[in-house]
Amino acid sequence: MKLLQKFDRREGGYYGRNAIVSYGTSILSNGKYDGWYFKLESPFSVTKKYIDTTTFEIAEGPCRFSILYTRRVPNENRGSISGLRKGWFPVNV
Repeated sequence: MKLLQKFDRREGGYYGRNAIVSYGTSILSNGKYDGWYFKLESPFSVTKKYIDTTTFEIAEGPCRFSILYTRRVPNENRGSISGLRKGWFPVNV
């Protein structure tokens, strides 16, 4: 696991993984800049139950605690959007 990672995220893609601190920009599918994110991830994993996002069934596996802050730029229809998400998320191998 890395300590620091810069990872630019495409629309619909994953955020930086396997790093304690990840940051980068968010880019729309047409290549325009859409905002930035900052993510803190615990280096320790715990076995927990979660809902698998592909089969929607209960699965059990290693999870890490993550805190994700995102900020989107304003456009002509809305102002800027920011959000804070935190919780236990499955470790993607």
